[in-house]
Amino acid sequence: MKRWLLVFMLACFSTAHASFYARNLSENGYGWSNFDLKQLSCEVEAFGLFYETTITFQLALAPWSYSEIPPGTYEITWDFDLIEGAVITDCWIKAYGATAFQNAEIVDLSSAERRYQQQPASKPRLLLRHRWYRNWNGEVQKRFQMNFSPVTVTQAPTIKIRYLSPCLPYYNTRRIIVPLQEFSTYVQSSTPMLQVWDHDNPSVQPITLAGVGYNWEKSGDFWRTNTQTSKTVLGLAPESASRSYLRTCLKEDATFYQLAVLPPVDKTRQQPRNIMLAIDLTNQQANYLDLVKTFKEAVRLSLIDTDSISLIYSSFSPIQADAAFAPYTAPRLDQLFIGPQNQSPPILNTLPQLLRQAVDFFNEAQRGGEIWLLSDANRHCDPLATAMEIIQQTHGGAARPLVFRVISADRNYQFRQTINAQVYYGNDYLYENLARASWGTFVRLREAVSYEFLDIMLDAIAPTVNTVEIDPAPQGGLTHSRFRLNQGRVNFPVTMPYYEMGVYDGAAPFDVHFYGSFQGSLFARTVAIDRQSADPGWEAVVTYWYDRYIQNRLLEPQSYETITYIENTSVSRRLLTPYSGFIVPGAEGLLAFMRLEEGAESAVEVQQPPPAEAPKEHNLMAFPNPFNASTTLSITLPDFDDTRPVLIRVVNYMGQIVYEYQMHASARSSLRVVWDGLDQAGRPAGSGTYLVQVQAGSFRKNAKISLLR
Repeated sequence: MKRWLLVFMLACFSTAHASFYARNLSENGYGWSNFDLKQLSCEVEAFGLFYETTITFQLALAPWSYSEIPPGTYEITWDFDLIEGAVITDCWIKAYGATAFQNAEIVDLSSAERRYQQQPASKPRLLLRHRWYRNWNGEVQKRFQMNFSPVTVTQAPTIKIRYLSPCLPYYNTRRIIVPLQEFSTYVQSSTPMLQVWDHDNPSVQPITLAGVGYNWEKSGDFWRTNTQTSKTVLGLAPESASRSYLRTCLKEDATFYQLAVLPPVDKTRQQPRNIMLAIDLTNQQANYLDLVKTFKEAVRLSLIDTDSISLIYSSFSPIQADAAFAPYTAPRLDQLFIGPQNQSPPILNTLPQLLRQAVDFFNEAQRGGEIWLLSDANRHCDPLATAMEIIQQTHGGAARPLVFRVISADRNYQFRQTINAQVYYGNDYLYENLARASWGTFVRLREAVSYEFLDIMLDAIAPTVNTVEIDPAPQGGLTHSRFRLNQGRVNFPVTMPYYEMGVYDGAAPFDVHFYGSFQGSLFARTVAIDRQSADPGWEAVVTYWYDRYIQNRLLEPQSYETITYIENTSVSRRLLTPYSGFIVPGAEGLLAFMRLEEGAESAVEVQQPPPAEAPKEHNLMAFPNPFNASTTLSITLPDFDDTRPVLIRVVNYMGQIVYEYQMHASARSSLRVVWDGLDQAGRPAGSGTYLVQVQAGSFRKNAKISLLR
């Protein structure tokens, strides 16, 4: 019985720690699952809306109290996850006793797995790959898997991994998540170190929102703190004081951009509103004051000078803070909140009476307006007739149109109902229908943590531009291959910027055409945003753009052409995808497919004698690159025998000629040739990487181009 109990306890505990497993490479095939985390450090560099994380760790085998580690050489398998949208870009291994890290090379997955298995287990080896799993309900889940060796009882390598990810944008902050829980083990003989360098705000200390890390100290460019192996959430200052900016990066003859723009709402043209603030908190005894203060801050950010406000709150009975609506001012708001801030948290819930009294207040003033309700009431949908009666007495009893904006602070899951196959908790059914009937809003704090409350409240009450679409227009060009960076958000409070990245032709500044609906009317504004004068042109935008593009290609039917394109792009851009892998040792020969690099030898053999002398002037450029429909080749020719024609070829990754044409040109002249993306038969060429070859006598020049369909 004791043995079975021990196994059960170990199984329960193991779910709370990282998924490490060691396999003995000798013939006995023993496995081991207890480890000592001897080293863990995390370095974060934030630039714009992206941050790059480098994690270094050393894992040693640790004995159980009841058994010893079988001798031999082990291979460790680490099954792990990072955060949504993470792009692994580098990996290293340092053998025990070595002084330097060995950088992993990225190759196609078949080559990576073959070379890993062929490497002797006694030498340093590492394989990192992207995996897809199906969980218990059939949903696909993205994870990563790393294998490395050799590991013995006394010796273990040090591993370093680097990934790129987007910050989570919120009001007046950028959120960074550091998944240190993926390194949690039963034994930890070292204290993890966390370092952060915010390139946009190097002097501003990060804020620890979740996890451990409160005693921050400045060390050079980095802020440093001790932490633990738990999920850590950090808050960084906004990347721009204006929250609206344009950043660009020129990479291989293509120009990428990152754009942020606040909804260009002119507050002076907003319609004046009559707003009743309503607070009904009776179950949040410990968090009552924090909720009231957060609600007050959300209200302050959401009001404009032309609004008129009043307040009602629950005590033993509903209390009206003022006898009439009055114009909003900061002192006026402070005065209204004196009552709810200074009282003891009430015990008696007065939601139905509070709402009826608020509606009566509007009727007596002969006004319409909005009711902003913060409530944790949860028993007014049992029976459902109670909810219907409250809706009838409030929304149905208003003499003039009223809009209900409800923030539910109820965090209790005990009371629930299933209505039309939909599960509703607490008062959710009441609030949802009250908001729907009045064209209002309804949000829940139930599944959020405290540092998210302000942003959720702003989603409910701040003026919002709905169903947002933007069209950035560079000077003399256009944008294409665009990706949003707002986690699916389409409705934007005026406090929340819209983020986008993509490729563009033309020049700054951009004219940003912003469309949507605002206060029930169609909304259209155009704002000009110029490139920042000190814009460093973060290459992270380019890396993340390629990863997003590959993720979209993975959703397509997986033809041979698609797979090969993903392999090519993954390797050339050092991106970990399901068709690529990081591998140590590095290559000792050709990869499984030919990589076409600018200046590399041609994939099609052209018999030409070696040049008598190096060309004096020559150049070959393609713009745009990457391109969607057509690209223009700019060719500057050196001295050559101009009695022979200039040969221009477009070659695919297999060395096959896609298109070829000839023309006569004089020496030291410039040519402009447009390739329309069609092959010799006039059919559209597929997406992928191509090599442009130019021959003019003894002169040869290659350039890589990317076609994106």
